[in-house]
Amino acid sequence: MTENTNAATDTTFPGNSFPDDRRYSRDHAWVRTNPDGTATVGITAYAADQLGKLVFIDMPSPGDTLEAGAESFDIESGKSISPFVSPVGGTVEETNGAVYDDPTIINSDAYDAGWILTLRADGADGAGLDEAPGLMDAAAYADYLSTLA
Repeated sequence: MTENTNAATDTTFPGNSFPDDRRYSRDHAWVRTNPDGTATVGITAYAADQLGKLVFIDMPSPGDTLEAGAESFDIESGKSISPFVSPVGGTVEETNGAVYDDPTIINSDAYDAGWILTLRADGADGAGLDEAPGLMDAAAYADYLSTLA
């Protein structure tokens, strides 16, 4: 994973910035289209902050199918167990073993080292993920968060 240098700053939640190169869901997941047509998926720094220190992620396996908008697996923190709602549907290609071994990576680096999985999005090459229904760009996600305060 490469370090992201494009970020929209959200002044409502100081210290949070949301990379411009991905889309965000109301369930606080993010998705980024990769050049090979796959999509990388994770949770936002806002979600990680709300959950607290992450202790376990019940990751899917490569080959599993995720459905957009459906609860796909659980993320456990010291506070609770929360379902991960996939922002897009597709077949899991890879999971982040480092995050499986140490979920706190998400707490410290949700947008780069803290990615959770890659998948081959429904629709073969993943084209059109940027326009997937219900997903927001960074500025719209920041605006959405301001309604939660």
